[in-house]
Amino acid sequence: MVCWITRIEAQENNNQSHVVQLTSENFWSVVQNEPCVFVKFYAPWCSHCNKMAKDFEKAAEELVGKAVFAEVDSTQEKELSDELKIEGYPTLKLFIHGQFEKDYYGKRKAKDMISFVRGSITSPWKLVANESDAVQLEQLVREKRNGCLLVAYSKDAEFRLVLDRVSKPISVAVDGMNMFYLTSNATLWKTICERYGVDANEAHEYAILSIRYFNEELSDHPNPLIHQWNSNQKRSSDNLGDWMKTEQVEDLSRFVRGSVLPPLSYINSTSVQQFKATKLPILIAFIKNISQMDPQLVQVLETVSKDMLGYVNVALGDWNSLGSLRRQLYVSDNESDSSAIVMHVFEKNKNYVFPRKSTAPKVKQLKRWIQGVLDGTVEEFRRSEKPPMPNKGIPKLVVGETWHSIVEDPKRDVFILQYAHWLEKSREAEAIVDDIAKELSSDKLIIAKMNAVDNDAPSPYFANKYPTMHYFPAGSPKVGIPFDSPVTRENIYNFIKQHASFPLENKKEEL
Repeated sequence: MVCWITRIEAQENNNQSHVVQLTSENFWSVVQNEPCVFVKFYAPWCSHCNKMAKDFEKAAEELVGKAVFAEVDSTQEKELSDELKIEGYPTLKLFIHGQFEKDYYGKRKAKDMISFVRGSITSPWKLVANESDAVQLEQLVREKRNGCLLVAYSKDAEFRLVLDRVSKPISVAVDGMNMFYLTSNATLWKTICERYGVDANEAHEYAILSIRYFNEELSDHPNPLIHQWNSNQKRSSDNLGDWMKTEQVEDLSRFVRGSVLPPLSYINSTSVQQFKATKLPILIAFIKNISQMDPQLVQVLETVSKDMLGYVNVALGDWNSLGSLRRQLYVSDNESDSSAIVMHVFEKNKNYVFPRKSTAPKVKQLKRWIQGVLDGTVEEFRRSEKPPMPNKGIPKLVVGETWHSIVEDPKRDVFILQYAHWLEKSREAEAIVDDIAKELSSDKLIIAKMNAVDNDAPSPYFANKYPTMHYFPAGSPKVGIPFDSPVTRENIYNFIKQHASFPLENKKEEL
């Protein structure tokens, strides 16, 4: 009832607008009581926000009754915007059944937003309900020669809702509207399994067949890779929400997310977003000469992709055309080897570089290293300049290699600025911090700075924007407090004063 009233009031107050105005008072009640809410966070002075307003309204009108289009004035709702980490305008976020689903980065035209939202609320899983559907699916399976296909089987009517939940975020990214099929027809399921040499005689509560064809440019394999996921476990709960949280569904989710891309494919500016959408780590082999790449390396990568489905995606990258991405993943231009292997964990924004070898790694060796990354026993790769010697200046200089010894010193408070010289805001912050350091630096308080373009902080404090500042009070373990106010001398000084665990010694006041 609350949401219905909110919509009516919004339409009356906005000349029959189909866009609901949300505030901190009604935001979560609307989001949690509507199946699909697409929210625009804006600022009245933002020209991009104003430019897209008509298209946003048009899209809202087109999808009335199917999705709620809403907007939040972030200049008025700062606490809500901070909670949702809104850093720029406009920011567009999609919520499904009360949960944040994903950000929208596409074009801000009505047709593009309509396509995005419609794709997010339409089930990608096509039901094979009758004999005619079965004939079409069987023909599709028989003629399939490339790409990926998933066929699921269950007699549980709510299984489709589970499949929707795990596959919708990726189906739009990989254009998977003709990739997912679900049947409760036991005869058809058996026919399809037999087509691929899979045993379908065992009775399973839930089962999925993954069919992934190799990229023709990379492999001459005529047959696809076949994997089967199945479970004899009955639902642990009649409540759909509780079922979604079980290990059974998490295992299913990994299987589906790992089955939507070919076993081995090229990574480029388009496919990188598809890899990211799967929420799986990606292993990339950068090759200097694609036309002369080592066939043994290709075979190793194919085997790893087959054996570790649902845990890591595997891709090839061209050394030269992806130079920018390669350098971001810490493979420099002057490497002498013909290839380099790196692994990136999207969700943690961590990078790992496989130890250099003059020859292709062995399958067991590479799998053991990947498992170490997944288990956390392999250290992430962090960029670092050479430590300055001596390092007695004020503020103290930190590089990636010395972060632990300086910033995580348990006996001292540490304030650190991460900056990029090429940004004016960073230079302004650096000048302020340099000045404050002359006043406040002491044996108990270290004020430091780090060039974040050539050095990396540990993952929790990795600089995604410049400048980035944290205060680390003394103690163990040390936990950094982020600075998130406007960059002014007064704000930075007060931030240090607020979080200091020792009385500050102001050298100017002493003079």
